[in-house]
Amino acid sequence: MNYQELLTLIDKLDQSKVAYLEFTQGSDKVVLSKEVPFDKGPVLQTMDHTTKTVQDQAEPSPSTVTEVPSKETKEVSSSENSQYEAINSPIVGVVYLQPQPGEPSYVTVGDEVKKGQTICIIEAMKLMNEIAAPFDGIIREVLVENDNVVEFEQPLFKIERK
Repeated sequence: MNYQELLTLIDKLDQSKVAYLEFTQGSDKVVLSKEVPFDKGPVLQTMDHTTKTVQDQAEPSPSTVTEVPSKETKEVSSSENSQYEAINSPIVGVVYLQPQPGEPSYVTVGDEVKKGQTICIIEAMKLMNEIAAPFDGIIREVLVENDNVVEFEQPLFKIERK
């Protein structure tokens, strides 16, 4: 790998939402990472998989896909917010809300979950870590977007205890 190719990789990483890149070409190996600005404001997300077409599922993009919250997304007022408990990320990594691209989310707003049920996966250092519900409850908010980097102790979900 020559100097110009390395500069191109750095430029591509800088312009993308990707925070970590590992590139191998022949015997050359390059590992690049950057800090991604962390927006502490909640991002609400619901997913309606019934309206996806075959064409939407045929070409999943390896890049970050941002879904726009639907009209069904319910914002919780601060008085209601106190009755919900946050499920925080135990590690830094990339969060996946779906088992595979094009499949339904593990959980969506309004879903009942049981203690130990997988609610998302966080990939850290090429390991997939299942994040389980710590108690029985109902998902009230999804605070992260699929395929985004999450920080240690960043709230992922708001859940109402049952």
